[in-house]
This record gives sequence, structure tokens and C-alpha cells, in this order.
Amino acid sequence: MASSDNSLRYSDERDKAYGLTGMAITLVASDGPELLSAISLDGDSESDFEMTHEFFFRGNPRMAAKYLWITGVRHLNLASRMILGNAMCREYVLRGQRELTDNRRATIRDIVREVAIENCALAEDEAQALFDDSFRYVHRLFSHIGVHSVADHFADELRQRREMSAAEVVELLSQLGLR
Repeated sequence: MASSDNSLRYSDERDKAYGLTGMAITLVASDGPELLSAISLDGDSESDFEMTHEFFFRGNPRMAAKYLWITGVRHLNLASRMILGNAMCREYVLRGQRELTDNRRATIRDIVREVAIENCALAEDEAQALFDDSFRYVHRLFSHIGVHSVADHFADELRQRREMSAAEVVELLSQLGLR
């Protein structure tokens, strides 16, 4: 998997700015901005796109198992959309392509399916369906030419500011027309 991991690495700062932009746009469009803490262009892979503790919260024994499972699947769905948003924003907006490369798509699919099966106890076909649904949603989002303009402006602003809080991300995306 090492060679396929390379297909997800950033080539430079501009590439990273578009990747983080894609994640921010996807998270806001997927009604998940309350789970964002901050983004930083200068952060490493562990701290460049910080989520709140609630995103990683595994629950407590007093909570209903169904609620915990539904929350876990929702967060996995958001994470898969954000990974796809990262890749699609870089490919569709920055590079002007119309599809992800087969290698990138397969790498992301394999990651999402593995996490879905291991962490959410989804069956293979359920994990595949989750990926397919996420892929269709994010593909439609980044195929829209209006989103390209939002992404270009947001990435430029991120490169100037270097970091943004969740509130700043939501405010800027709202100003740019994404609600």
C-alpha cells in the first residue's frame, strides 16, 4: 500500500491548500461544521485539519448502543466525504481534471471500506455502499463550476492567513456563497 499512499500525498503548499479547502467545503456542505476545530496550512498531517473531540468520541457505556453506532457511521461518512473532497478538489479544481485517477479512487475506497468494516462492523457490501454514496455526493459537489470559484477563493485566503478557526472557515465559506 506504500505506493498507493503516495497518490494521496501533497506535491506542494498549493496542493495542500486545495486539499484542506476540499475538506472544509465538503464538511460544511455535509452539515458537519460543528465537528471542525481549526485548519492550518503549516500543520503536519495530524494537525492540519483538526476536528473536535466529539468527532473522535467513542461514547460511554451508559449511552444506547444504537445511538453510538449511528453516530460512528455518520462520522465515518463525513470522514470518507472529506477524504474524497480533499482528493477531488485537488484534481477537479486545481488540476482541471474531471475524474479521480483509478489509483486514488481505489486507495480511498480501500481505506474507507477497511475502517467501515473494522470500526463500524459494516458488512462488505454496506461498506462499499457507504463509499459509493460518498463518492457520488462529493463528485457532484466538485463537478459544480460554482464550487470551483469558492474553492479557488478559499484556498487563496488560506494561503494568506495560514490558519483558520472553525468559525472563520464557516464565515468565509458563507461569504463565498456556500451554506
